[in-house]
Amino acid sequence: MNFIKPAFIYAAGNDTTGGQTPDPNAGSPEKLLDNQEMMQRFKISYRTLQNWIDKKIVNRFFIGGKSYYLESEVEEMIRKKAGKQQ
Repeated sequence: MNFIKPAFIYAAGNDTTGGQTPDPNAGSPEKLLDNQEMMQRFKISYRTLQNWIDKKIVNRFFIGGKSYYLESEVEEMIRKKAGKQQ
């Protein structure tokens, strides 16, 4: 399981998000994709995404208890897959 330092801070009694879901891409030089974006991009089910995670095909990161994936790693996965098919 991988954890990255979020651009926002949760502190007991000091919620800096104002009750809103924080933007995972705020202050991040890298675009993050959530589960929905991954499933839409690859036209896969949630179960297939879980299988990819279990088989270490993609790396998952957590921010605020939600799963995210680095877009650069996803793009690299696509390039490697395309290279193997040729």
